[in-house]
Amino acid sequence: MALTFTRHPSAKGYEIRPRGSAPIRVHRGVPEGWQLSEGCKPRFTIAADAAGAEPLAVVVRTEGGRLAVLASEGERLAELRVPAREKRWRPMYEIRSADGTVVRGREGSVPSLVLGGSFGRAVLTESARGRFRVREELLDRRVAYAQAVAKYWER
Repeated sequence: MALTFTRHPSAKGYEIRPRGSAPIRVHRGVPEGWQLSEGCKPRFTIAADAAGAEPLAVVVRTEGGRLAVLASEGERLAELRVPAREKRWRPMYEIRSADGTVVRGREGSVPSLVLGGSFGRAVLTESARGRFRVREELLDRRVAYAQAVAKYWER
């Protein structure tokens, strides 16, 4: 089943709007009282509520410069690699799931982000109009939300 969502920047952060569901809020930093591992720096929180008290996922920068996507309980869902801003020609993105599955993809011209899965099936795509589609059987929606936000905030 495919989930379609769009991201909308605002003065306080981003809002992710899944089709047919309540909006998801994105806040800079991590929730108050969140315990970070040694060497991790807080980046942003994906939350079901406007205050950020109900985090769906927390994203932190690790020592290696990658982004770790953590569940609300603190377990690692995935690790993201977002290319540097200087990389202008078809930058490479990577998602490494907790089970070891690695999905890589490059920005293209028509779909601006395509991450290929097993047997060449796209796991996550972004249209030229900013609409994301994720195949939920292949990628956790929290990781897809984190990738969509990181593409713009972390570059």
